[in-house]
Amino acid sequence: MASLPRSADPAAASAAEYATRTAALLFDLLLDVVRARQPEAEALWRSGEPPPSDARPELTSQLLQAQGMWFQLLSIVEQNAAMRRRRQLETERGLGSLRGTLLHTVRAAAEAGTPPDRIRALLAQLRVRPVLTAHPTEAKRVTVLERHRRIYRRLVDLESHRWTPRERRAVTDALRNEIELLWLTGELHLKRPTVEQEVHWALHFFNETLFESVP
Repeated sequence: MASLPRSADPAAASAAEYATRTAALLFDLLLDVVRARQPEAEALWRSGEPPPSDARPELTSQLLQAQGMWFQLLSIVEQNAAMRRRRQLETERGLGSLRGTLLHTVRAAAEAGTPPDRIRALLAQLRVRPVLTAHPTEAKRVTVLERHRRIYRRLVDLESHRWTPRERRAVTDALRNEIELLWLTGELHLKRPTVEQEVHWALHFFNETLFESVP
């Protein structure tokens, strides 16, 4: 696997190095899962060659599944590395240094000459209204989203330096198990979701996100 380009920004360079190292770990774990579940697909996927013209449809499907899962894992790595960099920047430079935060916006307005009374008046007018709708491009099942979340949490666990070598191996094994469960879980709905399934999908975000952010 090729390394990501280095950056002059120490925080960005650290995030890139972490992402490269973590992606390599997840690739090895995914390869181990594919090898255990579909040895024929593992050999062909590792080679990078397209399946032969007379390949069984099941083999082609397995190769597509492996590649699709790899893209999913890369996305999780990117999210994890971005949050890691955000935490590092907040620790080193303070919350106000993070673009997009309310504190950064208020400071920028003050530095631009906006009177404090005007800022307070604008803040008093803010209203937050979360809206959940059926997303036309989000076809992943709730079980897949939950697998992604658990993989993300395992990566966060591995960031800790408190583990002994034995404990770190146990966390890595748990991460491998989550990837295997993802392999065994159908990624997409094969038919149009029912109203009950759409409600369950929306409640997933209430349970996992909104109640933690807006108690």
